[in-house]
Amino acid sequence: MNYNQCEQADLTIIGELRYCKKSLENIANLQEMVRNSLKKKIIVELKARYISPALYPLFMSLIEIGRQNQKQVILLCKTSNVRLTKLLSEHGVVSYYSNNNFGDTATNKLPYTDVKIGDGTPEIVEKINSLLPVSMSLQYRSRFTSKLYELFINSQKHSKTNIPAKANAYKDKNYFYLSICDVGVGIPFNVRNFLKNDEFDDVSTMKWAFVDGNSAAENSTVISRGSGLGIIESFVKENHGKMFFASGKALYHIHDTKTEFIALPKPIIGTFVTIRINADKEHIYMIPEEEKP
Repeated sequence: MNYNQCEQADLTIIGELRYCKKSLENIANLQEMVRNSLKKKIIVELKARYISPALYPLFMSLIEIGRQNQKQVILLCKTSNVRLTKLLSEHGVVSYYSNNNFGDTATNKLPYTDVKIGDGTPEIVEKINSLLPVSMSLQYRSRFTSKLYELFINSQKHSKTNIPAKANAYKDKNYFYLSICDVGVGIPFNVRNFLKNDEFDDVSTMKWAFVDGNSAAENSTVISRGSGLGIIESFVKENHGKMFFASGKALYHIHDTKTEFIALPKPIIGTFVTIRINADKEHIYMIPEEEKP
């Protein structure tokens, strides 16, 4: 993906935004440009050939960052880009920002939507649960759903912003994608604030957040293994799936069964979690206690 200044638009996005580290870096650059722009109205022209549904909440954070900074961000999608226009429409992005209340009834996705504390969150979790292309024991599914609910609650409750977190889920024949994004203060800020240690770099704060039992008090965005991610993380590994957990200049990456912490050159504003699950109906996922003879 590339972007450049042009006469018709303030930013132009071309190429592709796929499920990869480079795309995170590119979006971080775009977020910074929107936040630092002196203009009150910013036009972003979409000429990209493809944007992965996994990245929609993070990509659409450009509009939310604009709102935070009293700016209007307009996404301009050329009608000649039929494929991208169709994807944005199918995933509820267009209807969300045009205040169209028409619901998406497609069975293979959760359209781009707000994550709010209240009656709506359980329904979102249940929709995602129904989309999972895997078989789970009742006990495993119950625990997984419970932790997924906590993840959604934490993403909104502790972002320290009145802008709702965003979620999107999508299933095709090979994969299931789930993404959650907020434009709050982020994990590094909260960990440093909690530990009163400004010398902690972003990757160190992320590593701290993923140590069992670590939790940055009540008013934080930290989602540690003890507060909602444990079984999700284990499931991604067992499924040989993929997960990005990005905040600030830190990225926690699971690919297959391998994990790594990566320093990003540009900070992601807020916190972004995206999971890719392999379709697998043959294997039944069970908690360790159930597997014992």
